[in-house]
Amino acid sequence: MTASLFVMYPRPQDPALFDRQYKDDHLTLAAKNLTGVTKLTTQHVVGTPDGAAPYYLVTEVVFESMDSLQQCAASAGAQKTFSHAATISTGGKPLFMIAKNG
Repeated sequence: MTASLFVMYPRPQDPALFDRQYKDDHLTLAAKNLTGVTKLTTQHVVGTPDGAAPYYLVTEVVFESMDSLQQCAASAGAQKTFSHAATISTGGKPLFMIAKNG
């Protein structure tokens, strides 16, 4: 049963700068520090049925199990990566959510 970590970033003050920092710095940091990841997807949010969305970007980090996700999240490397996510999120604190399949 897989488990996912969703990270939702509010609209940044400077979207071009955020995109550059996310792509060039954050994804590199995540690849180096997040263990047990089986898939990572990133999507820009374009809106909701009601109009503007409260989030700019949503990332899903998939792990093979909840145990794998929890072990990764407890590591120093993951804590460094989560801290960096908060640093580049100039539109407000990112929202972290955990979901499991099944």
